[in-house]
Amino acid sequence: MNYDSKRYHIDLAIYSYNSISKSEKSKRILKGVSGRFLSGQISAILGPSGAGKTTLMNILAGYKTSKASGDILINGKPRCLESFRKISCYIKQDEQLPPFLTVKESMEVAAGLKLGRSNSNLSKKRIVRGEKKRLTVAFELINNPLVMFFDEPTSGLDSYNSYQSILFLKTLAKGDRNVICTIHQPSAKLFEQFDYVYVLAEGHCVYRGIVTNCLPFISSISLECPSHYNPADFSK
Repeated sequence: MNYDSKRYHIDLAIYSYNSISKSEKSKRILKGVSGRFLSGQISAILGPSGAGKTTLMNILAGYKTSKASGDILINGKPRCLESFRKISCYIKQDEQLPPFLTVKESMEVAAGLKLGRSNSNLSKKRIVRGEKKRLTVAFELINNPLVMFFDEPTSGLDSYNSYQSILFLKTLAKGDRNVICTIHQPSAKLFEQFDYVYVLAEGHCVYRGIVTNCLPFISSISLECPSHYNPADFSK
């Protein structure tokens, strides 16, 4: 299947995932989760350790396909992994950057590998720019992916740089990209920058929707977030 759209919406339809440990005991990590991640917005997959955030991210990105049941739809049609990987990228928590190259040299290597001979050297030089945390993103932006997955994009950053990084990703999302992040302990200020939040607990989805409706939903089930308390922490 060839994707020729400029906007890619991802539907997760009743998905379950079982893992097999070394002792060959099956553990159900995701339990009948579903939802929709829209293009043009930045989404946060939120939850405590062990909730299934990374597993869900891996399934959405197409890195886990066995031992799973359910459907992933792209714009309402079954996902073709080969085509999907051409329009998406997955940026993991640890930056996999060459240790002995400068930023400029690293970008030139990435441009040469990803753009190939179809682009002139001058065109490649115009694309080359970045810094370490953003450099990992820049590697993937070279071929302009429209679906972007980030595993803990603020890991190892202080509060200022965390905020700036999420603002940068939010800007990318506004360019008709579908940006999905797992995030562990966002500050209240950081939490407010997300357009959509998907909250997991013990493999179940306990809330999915826009950020501003999160606290009203919590109130509707007779739970009150205390004043001056971080809504992201309370939601978990």
